[in-house]
Amino acid sequence: MPVICSDAFAALVLLPVSAKWFFVPWAVVLFGTRAMMGRLQRGLSMQSRAALGIIAHAAGFALLTVPVAIGASVLFGFGYAIVGPAAIPWAAQAHPPTDAGRAGPTALVLTAFNIGAVAAGLLGSLFLSRY
Repeated sequence: MPVICSDAFAALVLLPVSAKWFFVPWAVVLFGTRAMMGRLQRGLSMQSRAALGIIAHAAGFALLTVPVAIGASVLFGFGYAIVGPAAIPWAAQAHPPTDAGRAGPTALVLTAFNIGAVAAGLLGSLFLSRY
């Protein structure tokens, strides 16, 4: 019977390492990347930052299959730090700042992000429990 986890981070229980080796580097990279967001925002478009974050997340999932917890956590932390701040204004830019309709795309991005966190955990835990 496979173990099924309900969110992306819960799949870590299937790895033969302590969770601290994932979350400590994840938090350091997350906060470090967010602290440098000004430089990233000036150097890359919203679309580029979102794509970079998604690629980092995918690479982090790939490393979880090896398992390389510290490398995966660095990629997850970097991806997580830049996807949200890039995707939300990208979705809302179609509406002027004074338009009440601007809340709709923002809510949709946040909902999709949360559904993705749950779905990724389910799919990742199924994959990790089989291989």
